[in-house]
Amino acid sequence: MIEGIPEIESDPRPVIVPWDLAESWVTIRIQWWRDINQNGMLIHASVIKGIKQALDKAQIDMPYKTQVQLLHDQTESTKKENESQNEKLASSVSE
Repeated sequence: MIEGIPEIESDPRPVIVPWDLAESWVTIRIQWWRDINQNGMLIHASVIKGIKQALDKAQIDMPYKTQVQLLHDQTESTKKENESQNEKLASSVSE
């Protein structure tokens, strides 16, 4: 993943640890060392690129943002009909 980035020091070795497990992602923390004279921003970009390439190689897709939009028919005549429609929609979503 980041072994091929020449600006990252090999001693001490980089540390890669799983940090958090959530519903749709795993947070991974990476700590690496570099020469103070190296451009940290460019090394960071190389690390991100290496991670993405490793995910692609392993055929692991990045998650897409999911949104749910609830709409109701504006032509309904009563509030009771709106509530009934919303209840039906909510029950179908929870199944």
